[in-house]
Amino acid sequence: MKRFKSIISILIIITMLVSSFVYANENTYIVFTDVPENHWAYEAVHNLRVLKITDGIGNNMFGLGMTVTRAEFVAFLVKLMQWELVSPEQGSFADNMDTSAWYYAAIETALQHDVISKDIQNFRPKDAITREEMAVMLVRALGYNPLQSS
Repeated sequence: MKRFKSIISILIIITMLVSSFVYANENTYIVFTDVPENHWAYEAVHNLRVLKITDGIGNNMFGLGMTVTRAEFVAFLVKLMQWELVSPEQGSFADNMDTSAWYYAAIETALQHDVISKDIQNFRPKDAITREEMAVMLVRALGYNPLQSS
């Protein structure tokens, strides 16, 4: 229960921080065309663009309503933490061997920073990420590994 409360507290703090960033003037960047202005996440979604965490899925679309994959979430975390990308000659997971894949370096960087662990053979980059996996990765990225393991 203590672990759950700690994770929820961290997620609330991060949400508050992201939503409290000064919102850029709409003239300074292009808004995503698939996020309605009256959507509850409009400001948060566009803050992700301002913070250079995502540019969306292409064609000036965010991908509102789409499922986030494990690779996408890891890429978000790597950008959020502003880690320098690591790109070894060979991938660490059986399904992350293509050095030209857009997510290759993000996965290797997350592994180097202990956001993900090498206790399995496949990372499953194209699988949908679960809330539990997001919470564990977020806790590890923030350096709270003892919370994750208790």
